[in-house]
Amino acid sequence: MYIVELIYPGASLQGLEDDAEDQITTLLYQLETSLVDASLALTLFEGEQNRPRVSIRKEVEEDAARERRIRASYEQQLPSNLSEVEKWRALAGMSDQIELEAKYQKWVSGRLPSQYRSRLRILHARSFVYALDLIDKLLRLLVKIPGVPAGVAGHRARFIEAIPHLRAVRDSAVHVEDRARRKGRIKGRDVEISSLPIMNEAISAPAGKLLMVDAIIGNRYGSTTASGEYGEVEVSQQTLGLAHETIQAVINEFRWVGPPRRTPL
Repeated sequence: MYIVELIYPGASLQGLEDDAEDQITTLLYQLETSLVDASLALTLFEGEQNRPRVSIRKEVEEDAARERRIRASYEQQLPSNLSEVEKWRALAGMSDQIELEAKYQKWVSGRLPSQYRSRLRILHARSFVYALDLIDKLLRLLVKIPGVPAGVAGHRARFIEAIPHLRAVRDSAVHVEDRARRKGRIKGRDVEISSLPIMNEAISAPAGKLLMVDAIIGNRYGSTTASGEYGEVEVSQQTLGLAHETIQAVINEFRWVGPPRRTPL
């Protein structure tokens, strides 16, 4: 479990107009909340990433054994005077019902369908990217408020420099319907995506043309961006640490009064 602590040097901001103070206080609270979201998303992502995988063979064997048990219970309920052929025909007519009941028992026991299981890492990685992107948006709003120290803009610039594909990958995650049609938007202009070459340890597409969405390679979440480039964001403790350091540095830029406080409690 990742828990990151923020330290506020005081209880309230000092030296700002009332309107500016209210806006800044609200944005700082949202930054804190987004950092919590990123921490939880990373914890869930790594938990799913490290979960022991059941082998396909073992799963097939377990499914077959479950169906045999259900079939046997149905067979016991058949009239005792039926011949073996009549029993076989009766059970054959129940095959769909037996298969469906076996699936329900499997799901109730907590074993998700493979199609569902394969999406869990993607959901948590996406949540991590969304939280980081919101941090960037909040910082961008913060620097525009009169009275905000000049150093805040520098902290935001370093944050974005360290995660250069953040906005583009987030946009692709949100606009899957456009990426599926090879559509994108750059500087307010609609564009047709022409995928650029992708070469890494998991993908070999030297001629381009391959469009990726929701890709997980190790601890990196990636997709083809509006520019046609393949972009990635690392879902890691290091990236979370960068967000943490950035927000703490932003908090420290302001003047505070009153007793310091730490969060979470």
